[in-house]
Amino acid sequence: MAGATMRLTGVEGLERNLAALGRKIGGKISRAALRVGAKTILAEAKRRAPVADKGLIPPSLKVRARKRSRKNKGTVNIIVATAKGWFKGKEFYAAFVEFGHFAGSRKLGASRTWVPPRPFVGPAYEAKKLVAISQIIRELRRGIESEAGKP
Repeated sequence: MAGATMRLTGVEGLERNLAALGRKIGGKISRAALRVGAKTILAEAKRRAPVADKGLIPPSLKVRARKRSRKNKGTVNIIVATAKGWFKGKEFYAAFVEFGHFAGSRKLGASRTWVPPRPFVGPAYEAKKLVAISQIIRELRRGIESEAGKP
């Protein structure tokens, strides 16, 4: 699973309240709420991750805020991936397990064999997305109420 998008619907009141708090505070509350939901998916991904090869994959999985882009202003991105990103660091092979890969030297050309993916982050997302959504909504409400109560 290269990327999944979670869109919350039916929360127009929360959106209005976040907007009323301002962009900076609203973004802070949104990131904190998304991080709580992502940690639920992270725990499931760690549980599903293969532990062969010295067991490096499960502890390398992290929740990270994605860099903001000028194109998607007003959006908040949180990802579950290896600590340094897919295909990077000592745990680079986690991406090969998640997405699949060709085995053998590139010199072999078309005779290389395809090793099918054994995803663990994607299925973790599918299994826990409803729980994560409810946690995100709860945390958004809690953050809005907390900030609204401040003078």
